[in-house]
Amino acid sequence: MRRGSPTGEAHDGPVGGKRVDGTTGREEATVHARVSSYQGTGGSIESSLEQLDEVVPVVRGMDGSRGLIYLVDRGSGKSISITLWESADAMRASEDAANRLRRDSSASSGDTIVGVERYEVAFLDVSEGS
Repeated sequence: MRRGSPTGEAHDGPVGGKRVDGTTGREEATVHARVSSYQGTGGSIESSLEQLDEVVPVVRGMDGSRGLIYLVDRGSGKSISITLWESADAMRASEDAANRLRRDSSASSGDTIVGVERYEVAFLDVSEGS
């Protein structure tokens, strides 16, 4: 999905609902993100990465799920997961399942959940491979 090209055009893609921009009157795609922060060790990051084979299909299977990004800093042991949702409603509906998954995965890897935040994605541009 791309939003807000340099010319101001909105682009639909495979993710997101719709909203009307109050300024331009254009219909634009919307995506929401849940950002979870973790603290662990280099070893716990490796354990978390091994769990992705189990975690990814669960997240993909949730209604309204549109993607998952997992960021790691092996030196500090910090990691961040970002799940993308087609709407705020879809994100809210997944809260209980996401809380269980986050808790179980963290307990298994030895990570500590530092925080969970929710956002509207204002801009997303991901290039497709050539």
